[in-house]
Amino acid sequence: MRKNILSLFLLCGLAHFTYAQPKYWQQQADYRIKVTLDDVHHILRGEVEITYTNNSPNDLDELYLHLWPNAYAGRSTVFNQELLKKGETKFQYADESQYGYIDSLSFKAYHPTTKQELVIPSLNYPNPKSKDVAILKLTQALKRGESLILSTPFREKLPYSFSRGGHYGQSYQVTQWFPKMAMYDQSGWHPHHYTEQSEYYDNFGNYDVQITLPSNYVVAATGNLMTASENEWLQSLIGKNRNIRSDEPSSTTYKTIQYVQKNVHDFAWFADKQYIVNRSSVVLPGSKRNVDTWTFYLPEHQDVWKNATRMIDSSVYYYSLWVGDYLYSQATAVDGHLLAGGGMEYPNITIIAGNYRTEKSLESVIAHEVGHNWFQGMLGFNESDYPWLDEGFNTYYQNRYMEKRYPNLPDTVKKKRRLSLSLDMDDVNTKRDATLLTYMHRRHDDQPVCLAADAFTSMNYGLMVYMKAPFAIKYLALYLGQEAFDQSMQNLFATWNLKHPQPDDVHQSFKEKVPQDLDWFFNSVICSKDRMDYKIIRARDTTQIAGTPFYKVKIRNNQRNKIPFTLSSIADDKTIQTKWYGGFTGTNTVLFPYTSFQKLALDADYQSIEYKRQNNYIRMRGLCRKTEPFQVKLIGGIEQPEYTSLYIAPAFGFNYYNKMMYGIVLHNGIIPNKHIEWQLIPLYSQASGNINGFGRINTFLFPRANSLNIEKINFNVTANRFAYGARNDDQGTRYFDELQRLQSMLKFSFTAPANISKHLSLQHILMYGKEYRYDLNPVTQGLTNFSPDYFYSHYFRLIYELSNRRIINPYSLRIVNESGYFTDVQFSYLSRMTAELNYRISYSDKKGLDIRLFGGYDPNGVQPIFLAAGNGRNDYTADHYFMGRFEQDGLYAHQVSQSGGMMKFNTSSYIGRLGEGFSAAAINLKSSLPVPLFFLFADAGFYNSPSKLVAHESVLFDAGIGLQIIPGVFEVYLPLLASSDIRNNIFTQPEYNIWYKRILFTLELQKLDPFRWVRNFSM
Repeated sequence: MRKNILSLFLLCGLAHFTYAQPKYWQQQADYRIKVTLDDVHHILRGEVEITYTNNSPNDLDELYLHLWPNAYAGRSTVFNQELLKKGETKFQYADESQYGYIDSLSFKAYHPTTKQELVIPSLNYPNPKSKDVAILKLTQALKRGESLILSTPFREKLPYSFSRGGHYGQSYQVTQWFPKMAMYDQSGWHPHHYTEQSEYYDNFGNYDVQITLPSNYVVAATGNLMTASENEWLQSLIGKNRNIRSDEPSSTTYKTIQYVQKNVHDFAWFADKQYIVNRSSVVLPGSKRNVDTWTFYLPEHQDVWKNATRMIDSSVYYYSLWVGDYLYSQATAVDGHLLAGGGMEYPNITIIAGNYRTEKSLESVIAHEVGHNWFQGMLGFNESDYPWLDEGFNTYYQNRYMEKRYPNLPDTVKKKRRLSLSLDMDDVNTKRDATLLTYMHRRHDDQPVCLAADAFTSMNYGLMVYMKAPFAIKYLALYLGQEAFDQSMQNLFATWNLKHPQPDDVHQSFKEKVPQDLDWFFNSVICSKDRMDYKIIRARDTTQIAGTPFYKVKIRNNQRNKIPFTLSSIADDKTIQTKWYGGFTGTNTVLFPYTSFQKLALDADYQSIEYKRQNNYIRMRGLCRKTEPFQVKLIGGIEQPEYTSLYIAPAFGFNYYNKMMYGIVLHNGIIPNKHIEWQLIPLYSQASGNINGFGRINTFLFPRANSLNIEKINFNVTANRFAYGARNDDQGTRYFDELQRLQSMLKFSFTAPANISKHLSLQHILMYGKEYRYDLNPVTQGLTNFSPDYFYSHYFRLIYELSNRRIINPYSLRIVNESGYFTDVQFSYLSRMTAELNYRISYSDKKGLDIRLFGGYDPNGVQPIFLAAGNGRNDYTADHYFMGRFEQDGLYAHQVSQSGGMMKFNTSSYIGRLGEGFSAAAINLKSSLPVPLFFLFADAGFYNSPSKLVAHESVLFDAGIGLQIIPGVFEVYLPLLASSDIRNNIFTQPEYNIWYKRILFTLELQKLDPFRWVRNFSM
């Protein structure tokens, strides 16, 4: 009896909980628009009437509107700031005549039944610098369950096609073009400024649009064309190239055409006088209803576009088969001028950028954009807050579609075990995608997939949303089985089409169809940065179950999640059998069928995002069964975890003393990043008869979230050895001065916003050298009695670095506090501090004024602060590469480094102390010129040195012209003006006494280090 009472109590409680859940509701926004195109001034004039129905349980006393044409109104808009953040200046430096805006707004409001007009004050703008979001205050609240009609005239100046909408000459892409209601849902209002990295979340509604324009324009639009004469004209154009020029005059007569469409969330239209028109149709697999398909394309692209209607037919069919029948009566693709991506979707219609060279590449993007009709369109996903729902599922189906249409696509994993990273993004290349994602994971630059669009870095928006999300969804489909996955998605579509499901609703749709717990997918894979790393421990013991033998495979999960995994048997580099296993934490033993094969592999087909694949393999026989076979690879390449790889490449080196050096580069790979990386470059010098070269080892740690905001810790050790001087004795024997340098560094990188880097480094440099002393032979006047002197030095540095890589006015700061001691003639101590600030005032996209401020202080004068550009003599820690470190004449005496005061004179052949002091400060200016590569420079500096050997002025200056061959690496300077001290003391030296002899150049080869570039590549 007590059990019955308890059961009844629980049943009643469950019923109460069920009925207590808030009822789903959504707002409705219907639009009636009349608009006229002025194609001379690129202006739309029209009027819009919006019927807005408040289906929410709340009264609304204000309404949010999107006025997205104002995103193009000026440089201060959120749209332009987003472009700058991504490093794009296409709008920043555009002519103001190319801007766009919407104005002439005068809102009226009245109730649809009473016709009572409400007083509407002027619009309020939450962000006055970006008036593409507005607030309309109501004098009377819009009650729940009631409707309100808003009407206004408007004028839109269409922008140049900077992004998704606008015009390119008289080709028009009219998108995001009218005053539109923002979304209001269970979580409140969703006002959103127009940006390229975020797409749409809009109200469903019914559209009735009338467009008036010159009669020789061909128009494609959302909805059903209701104008019979226009329909007849389009039918007459099918398949015809009318040889219309792009500058074809517009007709002096006008036409008005009408489009109507129910249950969509937007309306877009496109107009061009050149369009070739094609039409087809497809029968839907479920309802057997017929859907018309249209293409509108430009004559120059007809070879690629001639079969595009078939591509739309096929896309509509397969998406309907796999997800649910298409709900509308037509689907259209338009060839247009689009700068934001390869294509852009709108209800019933998509615009495709005209840069596709093959039918396969065009079909891939058409499938993707048509597919958006299901996810961004009919399912109404919130692309702003959850871009992965639309782009992730849609890209999964796009890839599935391309595999169906092109079954012989080079998915390299299916055909061979070695890696081939095809760069053709139309190919469904599983191993390529897995490797790129592993690269991001190893760098810890990835982000959770479920973030809002504006929370992603520009790179991650592509990699996480368009690559990791569909990659993970495919993994989910493989785990569930295609049939169960399809049933879940069809359940989602049947329940939520023409509504707005959220991520929890998607999860619930799967729960209703599959028994498996999918928290691992929706939480660990999608909404975290959790890694996946299973490791095979042992696979030797066997057991039998009902007479069937199995291997007992011991596996450890090195992470804390419970992502399911696969185990496969492999023979002759082919997958024989694959089994799925549920995820677990810690160590577990699983059973695998006992058959004949050579090795077992976790995730043999690269279907998951394994963090470390080297522990995924075990051979069934032999010694060291978990050690990968050794292989030698030329040059470099992508990591092949099935092997222990040594990469080799030829190496060459040169300096004035060792002459040409020949050797080899040995390293353990570049991509993806490894926990420990090393490179060794031995170089043999025939001149000196010994081995010189370079070596480096790097290791990286990524701490968990901490109060110091330390994002990454890098410890590295670098060593090199080269000659820095050479001379012959009077018997012809050559002696080489040699320097060995060992640097160790601990570098902390701190969490910072996009484009900003913050680092703190602790550095130790050990210098050990051999320098020959000698006498002058009075008889032969040659050198004799060579004897080596050995010296060493220790330097300790604390370095703080801050940089902002923004595209407009970037800057960087570097502060170095240095101490040390060294032996030369005597034992000396060093203590000095330097600071360097670089700031660029941007003129245009690639031109600007570079300002460099430098200052330093050395109280002991042991290593004075130099105003001159760095040379081998004042580069006392050998931070820079010099071809002739201590040369005083010839070509190599003109090489300088971008260090010190960076004034354009060289003191390597000057015995005085010009520009050297206990303290010094300099300013360096470099301005771009209209002529490519050339620039003007000017420098000024102050220094204080009480131990000057001769009297000098305290202030120096120079100016001249330069040539920038490789920015920041290879630059040439010709001083044309200089202060008297420089003229009288430097330019009188034989090496610099003619104007062309004063040319200096930088060759900062260390900045071309490919290993460092890959490791430090900015996301």
